[in-house]
Amino acid sequence: MNNTYKLIDTHFHMMEMLRKEISPHDIFTQSQDIAFLMDIAVDGDNFDQRTNITHSSLYYSAGIHPENTNIDIDKHKNLVLEQVEHPRVIAIGETGIDLHYTKDTLPIQLDLLHFQAELAIKKDLPLVIHSRDADKEILQALKPYKGKVQGIFHCFSSGPEFVENSLDLGFYYSFAGNVTFKSARNIQEAARVVPKERIFVETDAPYLTPVPHRGKGNSPLYVHHTLEYVATQREMLPKSLEDQILINIRSLWGNKINLPL
Repeated sequence: MNNTYKLIDTHFHMMEMLRKEISPHDIFTQSQDIAFLMDIAVDGDNFDQRTNITHSSLYYSAGIHPENTNIDIDKHKNLVLEQVEHPRVIAIGETGIDLHYTKDTLPIQLDLLHFQAELAIKKDLPLVIHSRDADKEILQALKPYKGKVQGIFHCFSSGPEFVENSLDLGFYYSFAGNVTFKSARNIQEAARVVPKERIFVETDAPYLTPVPHRGKGNSPLYVHHTLEYVATQREMLPKSLEDQILINIRSLWGNKINLPL
């Protein structure tokens, strides 16, 4: 258990944790200083169950994951339109483009992305972006929204070149546990060059558990390992990075959230 840092996790999945028999309730019983948590949607299901788990520093997103192309799209779009009205929903997504397994669903993924981007603009909420093996495609898809919407490249898994090519979008870059993997040289280099005003950390729990717990199920309780690792890559103190991330959270969400002092 970590008592050194505040608990800040900009991206995790409570329902997926439950499916893997990892209790999200442990987050609140085992952490003494929770600053900010955001539970991320992958579709329109289980919203009531998600929002029944409450905490003063816990917020939610509403959206449809790009890999969820076999669901009833219209039904889930309508669910998202309802859910975005919830007072604790502060982001749209996760959405984006994932070409890791197939490119056949790209038209559906783009339709979902544009639907959610337009909704984010309408509701003045940031867009949570999932991008895998799709650097060129995601930049092209987001280009029309430059200056119209803010967002987060979650679980950032590209390299410094992508950072350079995407900075003008005004998005933030969130690093997950995979940045701690020995093979993740490209991600580590990106973590060193992202401007301090644009950086977040996350777990993507229950996935991508950071070293030294790799191989186990992930939880926001492990996010401090990623914080420490990214701070080391940037040659700064973890507490200084934590303070900067809180500044960035305030910058992105403003009065839509209440951060503890």
